[in-house]
Amino acid sequence: MPTDKSIRNAQNRPARERYEAKTYRRYTIRVRQDGGDGFTPEQLEDAAKRAGQSVNAWIIDAINDKI
Repeated sequence: MPTDKSIRNAQNRPARERYEAKTYRRYTIRVRQDGGDGFTPEQLEDAAKRAGQSVNAWIIDAINDKI
């Protein structure tokens, strides 16, 4: 009998959190809604969409280009 997905997710959460804690470092960016940063969130999302990427992947590529 299949287990409900939410129950499986709850059961796997501790292992997933341990994996993510040792594998990833979390960064948060904030983008002004009014474009005060020089671009709007919509422009960022559109650029990622045109590149066929998620916003996260697009930002990582942009960082790699700059480094």
